Amino acid sequence: MFFIFGFRDEDEQDDFEKRMALKLAEQEEEDLNRIKEESRKRREAILEKYRNQHLQQQNESRSEDADKGTFSVLVMFYIYS
Repeated sequence: MFFIFGFRDEDEQDDFEKRMALKLAEQEEEDLNRIKEESRKRREAILEKYRNQHLQQQNESRSEDADKGTFSVLVMFYIYS
């Protein structure tokens, strides 16, 4: 009788260990997925920041070019008037 009871305990122990191993594997996978998602979001935020900076620099450059063009036209108008 003791042997049967002991065998049952070993089965319960094995089941417990399997459940714990499965839970740990699931937790590790969830952690990995969370880390990947956070990394993706950080990369996207960095890219967006540099895109915005690039667009702002382009706009400033165009604005400066437009100002230079207007100034050149005014100077030419003044010279030839």
